[in-house]
Amino acid sequence: MARAEGAAVRAIATIYRRSPTVFVAAADSGITRPQDFVGRTVLVSASGLPNLRAMLGRVGVTPDQYTVLTAPYDVSLFESGATQIWSVYLTGSIHILLEAGFELNIIYPDDYGVHVYDDTIFATDALVAAEPELVMRFLRATLQGWTYAIEHPEDMGALVLQYDPQADVALETTKMTDSVPLIHTGEDHIGWMRADRWQGMYDILLDQGLLAGPVDVDAVYTMEFLQSIYGDEP
Repeated sequence: MARAEGAAVRAIATIYRRSPTVFVAAADSGITRPQDFVGRTVLVSASGLPNLRAMLGRVGVTPDQYTVLTAPYDVSLFESGATQIWSVYLTGSIHILLEAGFELNIIYPDDYGVHVYDDTIFATDALVAAEPELVMRFLRATLQGWTYAIEHPEDMGALVLQYDPQADVALETTKMTDSVPLIHTGEDHIGWMRADRWQGMYDILLDQGLLAGPVDVDAVYTMEFLQSIYGDEP
């Protein structure tokens, strides 16, 4: 989207292979798949809306068959049944409901062909051209950090506490543990990007009218640094 608006930036890596944005409903609601969204009210953030539209569109559910609510996330909306489905971040806002004691069904857009990268690392075209070694060192260090986090998720809560004295160590550890299968799926190296994924994300945004104009998908990202770190194969 930034590229379509004229920003001269491009992705150099993406951390989450599967998006942490998921949809949840109460375990006893009978809502277990996108087709069950018909006639329901979905509380969704602006960033989660493209995933919702794309996922439901893939199973033939049209926007007039469900209601979208963009109110602040309030447990009472879920508890009262005013909203039956929430768009949440699997490593974040889902804990609002879990800590309130709800048992949940989780629906992953990725399971229905909506493959979206998340937590993208990007750089300006100018920096890539002028300081490629700086970009390389930054990315290499970042990927080393993520590799350590994936191999030692049990250490992450204590590390977060060093920088945020108010952090909940157990919660931060749980968030990292939940992140591992989304980041390290066994498909590719950590941070690796694929052309078909970028094309798919572009198509989702274009279909929903969320781009200011057409974009050369090949210009949105570069594999230069990942290939230098890992080699040509994922």
